[in-house]
Amino acid sequence: MNKAIKITGFIVLFFAGLGTLFKMLFWPLGNFMFALGIVVLLIGFLPLFGIHRFRTATGIAEKVAIVAGVIALMLFFQGYLFKIQHWPGAYPSIVTGMYLLCLLALPLYVFSEFRTSEKKVPEIIKMVFTALTAIVLMFFISVNYSRNILDTFTSVTMNQQLNSLSMEHIIAKYDTLIKADSNSDGELLRLNRQFAELNLFIGEIKTKLISEADGKSSVPEEFNNPDLIMAKDNTDVPNFVMIGSAIGSKYGKGVRLREKISELREHMISFIKSSDLPSKNEMISNIDELLSTQVRTIYGKSEPWEVYMFYNTPLIGTITLLNNIQNNIRTADLMLKSGLVFRTKNIH
Repeated sequence: MNKAIKITGFIVLFFAGLGTLFKMLFWPLGNFMFALGIVVLLIGFLPLFGIHRFRTATGIAEKVAIVAGVIALMLFFQGYLFKIQHWPGAYPSIVTGMYLLCLLALPLYVFSEFRTSEKKVPEIIKMVFTALTAIVLMFFISVNYSRNILDTFTSVTMNQQLNSLSMEHIIAKYDTLIKADSNSDGELLRLNRQFAELNLFIGEIKTKLISEADGKSSVPEEFNNPDLIMAKDNTDVPNFVMIGSAIGSKYGKGVRLREKISELREHMISFIKSSDLPSKNEMISNIDELLSTQVRTIYGKSEPWEVYMFYNTPLIGTITLLNNIQNNIRTADLMLKSGLVFRTKNIH
């Protein structure tokens, strides 16, 4: 029994500690290893510890304290596991465990300890719980985002969605006013298709992010109201969806998004250069900036656009960035359409 307690205790500390380190260094698999450590704690260390202590307990109060304490700790750490994985029921489990621990287990344990001076808790168990408490605190310091920050992202996202509706309304009005000549009409139609396809692609990305993070197959309400998103602070899903299994992966949505934005930018610039639009150079410069996907340099290190934009960004922040990209695309569309409308009025 003692050997099993030591082995499971070591496994818990090893994976929970390593998972915390990986998370703090923003390496992959941090959440997985920490969760694995908690699972071993729940199904291995705590039951073994409870059985060992129950067998050596001498009084009724101590036995009840041990049973209540083990159940409380299991609820407590199960709640943390659910919180990490963004599963429902995390907070009720944590609160129930804390109440049980503070109001029943600890008072009974202290009462039973007062009746005897004998040291009954092995040092290995003290060490495991002390170290595990420190690891849990370190983990949540490293992964938790302030509620104020998440609420700010949510507020910005909701305002972006309102602005995008206004921009789409203006673009629709411009489309009805444009009377392009036959040479440019085909190119303009192709550009319009690119605008629509790119906005649809970004919408699909947002739906995938929210559905995977919240564990739902359909998220129409969360899509329209980001305040309803449960896993706003989730970074693992955005990393996997946007970057892929590792930095540099060609299978992340961010790579395809960069390619589509670049294709649209080059097509727009080519269209403007071949047209007789006023202030062409200024328009090209503005569009090139709005739809830039250049490699970014941070602290002397070059990073691909998608890594710079999305790596280790919380879910709600990723949604905000994607909305901003959509609004940049609409702004570029507005610039082009307003130029065409102005040219048409001058001709007529």
